[in-house]
Amino acid sequence: MSTCPGCGADRAGAEEPCAVCGMRFDAAELHIDWGSIERARSRQRRPFGPKILPLILFLGASAMLVWLASPYIPITKFMLSEAPPIDLRSYLDEHHQYPPPGSFVEGKELTLGFKGAEWKRIRRFAIVRSDTIYIQVIGAVCPYEMPRDRCRKVLVEVARDDPDFATFKPPATVTVSGRLYRIDQKSEFAPLIGWLAKEMAMDADGAFVIAHGERPGLGRDGLIFWALVLLALLLNLILVIRVLRR
Repeated sequence: MSTCPGCGADRAGAEEPCAVCGMRFDAAELHIDWGSIERARSRQRRPFGPKILPLILFLGASAMLVWLASPYIPITKFMLSEAPPIDLRSYLDEHHQYPPPGSFVEGKELTLGFKGAEWKRIRRFAIVRSDTIYIQVIGAVCPYEMPRDRCRKVLVEVARDDPDFATFKPPATVTVSGRLYRIDQKSEFAPLIGWLAKEMAMDADGAFVIAHGERPGLGRDGLIFWALVLLALLLNLILVIRVLRR
């Protein structure tokens, strides 16, 4: 019993070719099949220990990207819905309750109150927070036969850079269309509850906000954002695959 000098495998006979790498031994000439040697080396089992850290880094980076992108999933679904606006007054007359938060609604001939408050909020896919104005709607929005415990205060949110901003001057009567939000302690508007209590002396918990200008339609900013997220995930996947195959 001897060993092959090419791959180190055991050989039955001194002149028989190696069963692993194909190297042949004879007295006249020494034949070496380097391709078989490389294939034999590639079939050797590599230790998995050095690959654990790159795999952990890949999973951590992927989880971080998903966490950073998760707040933008609802607004993306809203933009892709392409649903027509819900007439708020007609919906309240028919269902005696507000549409689900996240719906695209239109409030016709809503009268604005004199008190308002300024706040900053991330609208759509903006990187920085936008300056927004919140104005309470006065007058009856809910129908008279609607149970009072279901009727909530309604506010209008308008960004300062909105083309219609100049028309939102109390006590104007305006038509508002945009995404519907509800202010509660579990929403992104939770910090606004104390702010409105201070600025407008209003209990905003449970109130509804119509974000004027937030309409369905995935624009350039949304496409760029999701393209960057997918590109980062793809690059991480390619890198970890290359590391695991070494």
